[in-house]
Amino acid sequence: MNPVPHWWPALPEVAAALAGCAPAAVSELLRIGDVCLRGEQARGKTSSLNNDGTPVQIAVGAGGRFVRLLMDPAHQEPDPVRRCEQALQAARRLLEPSSQPELSSAFEAGLREALPGADAMRKWLNRGAVWLAADLAGRRAGAYVSARWGAPAERWDRVLAWLDKRHRPASRSLARVVSVAEPASVGLEAASANGLRLKVYLRLSRPQRLGGLGLPDLDHPALEDFLRCVVRDRSIGLSGLVISLSAALQAGPMSSKIDVCAHCLRYSNSEWVEILAELAGGFARPDPAVVASLTAGQAEMAFIGFSPSPDGSHRLNFYLKAPSRAPAGRR
Repeated sequence: MNPVPHWWPALPEVAAALAGCAPAAVSELLRIGDVCLRGEQARGKTSSLNNDGTPVQIAVGAGGRFVRLLMDPAHQEPDPVRRCEQALQAARRLLEPSSQPELSSAFEAGLREALPGADAMRKWLNRGAVWLAADLAGRRAGAYVSARWGAPAERWDRVLAWLDKRHRPASRSLARVVSVAEPASVGLEAASANGLRLKVYLRLSRPQRLGGLGLPDLDHPALEDFLRCVVRDRSIGLSGLVISLSAALQAGPMSSKIDVCAHCLRYSNSEWVEILAELAGGFARPDPAVVASLTAGQAEMAFIGFSPSPDGSHRLNFYLKAPSRAPAGRR
């Protein structure tokens, strides 16, 4: 993986067009999230957030539901332990202005419980342990901790114990997939001033029918339609599908989502524009600014996500990353 020194000069403008805000607001959110846009601090540093080492994605909910920045905070810090502490400080800055103290405390305690000690962090997570998400409208913030540390045989036990304290039905649901999947990360999101949502992300470790996993709504026919439209005649490995389970803390219904790695499918931007047009006919139309950024070469698809719902209100998400090649006139 080669570091990208000038990795996304159009990022503030692209995100601002999607969110309907000023580019300066995007740059300020990146500053709060401890992300370097360009210059010497960003040179030669890599992140595990994207395949090319760049530390930001723009997440867009179809139908104008949200525009968020997904960030790898303090990606310029070479020491994993200091990097993690700086990431937690950034998470606190993102969360505290709009949350009650009790929620902020539960949020940070949940993240720290999922993290390894200093020695294990340096051994297993030397390219970052924490990612952040922040809504450009200021309505939601979240943090996600890697579960890919320690002996592989112990990872599910640790994740399920963390989950059991926060949502026992979700823990029981995921216990069914231990033999066929590997945990990727756990997360907490401030969904409102007083409430947290938890998330667990996993990847299959062996071929398995999604509808047979026993997770909510993954047997819905719409999921097959979505995958057929996106994957087409391409092949995609097990690591190219990320499954997640989400629920409000302690109670409430669970929902599932499938994120498909766009880089793994190797489509051009013009092919993605065709796929988005096809998805618009069956699900939801993407914001025109998503299509415009792809057409202009200002962004590339990183992932595309789908969350089926029994009532037909399926959710479609688009995740944009820096382009592999800068558009003409941008360096």
